[in-house]
Amino acid sequence: MPIYRFRAILEDHEDVYRDIDIKPEQTFEQFAIVLKNAFGLKENLFCAFYNSDDYYRKGTEIEFFILDKKGKAFPTEICDEVAAPHQKFLIVVDDLLSTYILHLELFKILKEADKKLTYPTCVKTIGNMPKPTIRSIVAPPVDEEDLKSSELFFKELESGEDEQAYEEEVLVPDLNDDDTSEDSEKASFSIDTDDESETENEDEVSEGGDEMMDTEEDF
Repeated sequence: MPIYRFRAILEDHEDVYRDIDIKPEQTFEQFAIVLKNAFGLKENLFCAFYNSDDYYRKGTEIEFFILDKKGKAFPTEICDEVAAPHQKFLIVVDDLLSTYILHLELFKILKEADKKLTYPTCVKTIGNMPKPTIRSIVAPPVDEEDLKSSELFFKELESGEDEQAYEEEVLVPDLNDDDTSEDSEKASFSIDTDDESETENEDEVSEGGDEMMDTEEDF
């Protein structure tokens, strides 16, 4: 049974590479695990394989699983994507903060497997991994109008204005003044009416008294 020997070189670091032996019928998922372990990367990091040309330009992505006509998933084997010796692939390992790019080449095919080894396996380690470079995060541009509105809002809060009181003052009309004026008019009107009735009663009493006096004089 033949064994594929791949060399994975860290991009921009030609002195950092690993040689991996793997069986043709083994899968790209297995390949990803042994590669991450060989470079000292965590197994749970995102890893993607891409076909590439001789210049390691990214081509189509290699799916870890293939669906058949019935919708059943089968793992993609290494031999499914290897068409010729010295075939090249591009690998991207990403942990959101740092990205590692590997140049992968099938540079040797062994006639027989080593019975002492468990495949896939790393058979050669050259160079140490450099310190990860944290990817810079650029903040999105700020809208000037939104910034002004935010500044105005915080100034109002600092001034001690009550938001609920502010809404009631602006959104709800104040009818207390009108109600008070109407009540005062009604009160004044009722007082005036009472005064007039009392005056009329007094006039009637005085007139009645005069008539009685006239009557007494007649007697």
